[in-house]
Amino acid sequence: MSKLVRAMVFAIAVVMTGGEPSSAAGGAGDVKGVGGGWVSFQPATSAKYTHFSFSAHTGPNGDFGQVQFRISDEFDAPLDVSANVDCLNTFAFPTVRGVGWFSGIVTKVDPPTNLYLISPGDRMYFQIVDGGDPSARPVDDFQISTDLGVSCKTLPPFLGPPNVTQGNIVISTN
Repeated sequence: MSKLVRAMVFAIAVVMTGGEPSSAAGGAGDVKGVGGGWVSFQPATSAKYTHFSFSAHTGPNGDFGQVQFRISDEFDAPLDVSANVDCLNTFAFPTVRGVGWFSGIVTKVDPPTNLYLISPGDRMYFQIVDGGDPSARPVDDFQISTDLGVSCKTLPPFLGPPNVTQGNIVISTN
């Protein structure tokens, strides 16, 4: 088998298996996901539908960080949520700089009674994609999920469509 064919088979295998988890492997270096900006769900919402900022890291004592997001679209109920990150899982992934999951426990919600039924103590999950440096078009993805009932370390990699209309996400897998 030629080197080119072997390389193509390897690339296809990586794509089919979704990449290799880096934080679970405990490799040397800084494993992190950091970012901030605005998300839109075009064409249904404004370009500044959800504001987010997060810092999720793996260190010698485990995973840590914080996340905050705010829904501020004029057509939906407003929401402001803060959470402490306690789980991070990043993956190398073909065609982008990295993908990942992180999760944490909600510490603050405003308003306390909200249409999303999110309360302090709830676990939330966040999917992130680092598609490179932002330019004239969105390249990164930030998604929010409620409790999925499992550790973020067990969730598979994914490649969501870019929705960060302003801002940047940076993922380091090693």
